[in-house]
Amino acid sequence: MKKNKGFTLIELLVVIAIIGILSGVVFNSLNGTRERTRDTVRAGDLKSLSQAAEVFFNEHNGKFPETIDDLDQYFTDSMGPRDPKTHDKYSYQPMTSPKGYCFGAVMETEAMQNEVECLDSGSDANYQIKGP
Repeated sequence: MKKNKGFTLIELLVVIAIIGILSGVVFNSLNGTRERTRDTVRAGDLKSLSQAAEVFFNEHNGKFPETIDDLDQYFTDSMGPRDPKTHDKYSYQPMTSPKGYCFGAVMETEAMQNEVECLDSGSDANYQIKGP
């Protein structure tokens, strides 16, 4: 009798199918982690922008910046912080009464959304930092 050494086609297909299913499960679980990481970066960026606005206020005789572009000088990247997914600038609105500002970003996870209502209705930001 001759003994076959090796795997049959069926055995190989079963193994490939199992590997495919496992990699799909792992990929889906990592997707949520990526979203949470990007949201954490966004929240940190808005905090940095808020601190830059306070520095601007102190350096410009009690005036907050007119546009978000006025804050670019306070960051090592000459374009300032940008959304990690879309690479767009964050939303910004100076407030006159009371004097202050509002920065906003669109978060991907519900856990990072807050209910500060300081941006105009034209903004789709669901996470906002208001100051002071």
